[in-house]
Amino acid sequence: LDKAADKWQFDTSTFDEILKRLAV
Repeated sequence: LDKAADKWQFDTSTFDEILKRLAV
């Protein structure tokens, strides 16, 4: 469960980074 939550946090951070790049 912890691993899944950690993966979710990683995916969320990556997605947020992508949005920032698209916003530029």
